[in-house]
Amino acid sequence: MQLHEKDVIYLRKFFEAKCIRQLYFYIMDEPIIIEFERTGGFAGITLHVYVNSAELPHDEALRLKELWINSALPDYLAESEEKPAYPDSFVYSFTVKTGDREFFIHLKEDQVPPSARPLIRYLTTKARK
Repeated sequence: MQLHEKDVIYLRKFFEAKCIRQLYFYIMDEPIIIEFERTGGFAGITLHVYVNSAELPHDEALRLKELWINSALPDYLAESEEKPAYPDSFVYSFTVKTGDREFFIHLKEDQVPPSARPLIRYLTTKARK
């Protein structure tokens, strides 16, 4: 595996911050694949996008991995209580594959952790293109 100069900068940043989890994603070769769907809302328009980091420019692939890691979604467990989404709210579904791991996450708008908002904005923008 050959590291690009920007990879080295990221590695230094995360090493200094002792962020081992982030460091792992920057040194792994395997792509991250995210299938995202947003449903609901006032207009009821469904947005859907499939993003494979292996098909993105290098900088954007790193950004996608960083957004996924910082979202904390793999660590997030939604409360099991079944409460209906409030009217006109969004519902988000993620299917994420990294290496041999796969995550499926389904969240109502009021369950989304603040750390996941940048990832949702990125994927929503991609879905609109």
